[in-house]
Amino acid sequence: MATSLRLLPALLAVALVGCSAAALPDLKPPVPSAWRNAQASSVAAPAADLHDWWHAFHDPQLNALVDRALQGNLDLAQAAERVRAARLLNRHSHDDYLPKLNADTNDVINPDTTASYFIVGFDALWELPLFGVWQNSGRIAKGNLDAADADLHGARVSLVAEVARRWIELRSAQRQAQLLDDACQARREKLRLLKVREQLKLVSPDDVAAATADVARAEAALTGPQQAINANAQQLAVLLGQNEPDPQWLQPGGVQPELGHWQLTSVPADLLRTQPQI
Repeated sequence: MATSLRLLPALLAVALVGCSAAALPDLKPPVPSAWRNAQASSVAAPAADLHDWWHAFHDPQLNALVDRALQGNLDLAQAAERVRAARLLNRHSHDDYLPKLNADTNDVINPDTTASYFIVGFDALWELPLFGVWQNSGRIAKGNLDAADADLHGARVSLVAEVARRWIELRSAQRQAQLLDDACQARREKLRLLKVREQLKLVSPDDVAAATADVARAEAALTGPQQAINANAQQLAVLLGQNEPDPQWLQPGGVQPELGHWQLTSVPADLLRTQPQI
């Protein structure tokens, strides 16, 4: 009996150790403090702010399109609501392991008698968070919150990147169409002059036929940029929740967005972490 009493503290200590939560492994891999292949100019430069990176184009129309997309996108709104829900669940993740007190009343009336009964009852419940349940429930709730935050960030990054890409490709296609149209006008003028020279017997009909073929090829080349303009404008309208593109987007003479002197100085690993698909 004395031996059993001496072993009792040791058994209790072992039981308490078994009820504790296991330590989580360190999931952050060791990385060097600096990128060894970076240029001297990029090391001294401050890190680029990628939160509002599209402002580096200095394009008011692009800024307005991104703002409209962020305000009206339903997928982004759903991701934001999931973050709010996960934040509330994280705040109340330990509520199941707190003492609970329930009370109820019941007014029993017998229609055959003149007497009635009023019953009051209550019960208490307290589930002890053994075996690390308290800590693990908090970890799960925090993990769900971090996952919801990551989903929201990924949705925002994807939306902004797609809007900027479609707008830049739209402007690029419009610029290409303008250049091809100028080339087509030059070939038409060349054909007109060759026809005049043909009437004066200064060139052969073969030269006129070759110029006519050049005009036909130049006109056929205009269809590619025009299709790209229509496709990018329609995709941009879908991203903004519109059925049809804004006629203002299709007006020729738009300015092609340029980055100017903006430089990305982040190391490759940090740049990869900004990609929502990774």
